[in-house]
Formats: sequence, structure tokens, C-alpha cells
Amino acid sequence: MQLIELITQAGIRRFVLSSTAAVFISSDEPLSEDSPLGPKNVYGYSKLAVEQVLDWYRQIHGCILRLCDISTPPAPCPTR
Repeated sequence: MQLIELITQAGIRRFVLSSTAAVFISSDEPLSEDSPLGPKNVYGYSKLAVEQVLDWYRQIHGCILRLCDISTPPAPCPTR
């Protein structure tokens, strides 16, 4: 949280979190940003908690991009 506060105060507009597919419910189908969330271990829950905090900052300050599978192109980042 302190790092995000400092980044925001410094005027940095983008922050990239290297997340994990462990935040999603396990599936044999390819995952997307719309896949249902459902971590099954502490690692997945901790990543999801950080994503939720960052989502709050995104709503207030701008775009945050989640990278969990670098082989799939991310959704475009809306500009302000």
C-alpha cells in the first residue's frame, strides 16, 4: 500500500502487477479477464487481495494492467 501511495504521489500514471492465474477458479477452458474468481490457496488469495486494492486505485487514479499470462494479449488500457 505504501508503494502505491508513493507512486501515486509521484505522479506515475501506470503500475504493472505481475499476477497469477491462481486468482481464478480452475478450468480446462482458456482463462480471460471475465473468468470467475476463486483462488484455492493463500498465494492466490494474496494476489487477489492486492488486485482488489489496485482496482480501487485504478478507479480513482487511472489504468492498472494485470499480467498473468504473457502469451495472451492483454485487454487495451482505456485512456483518460
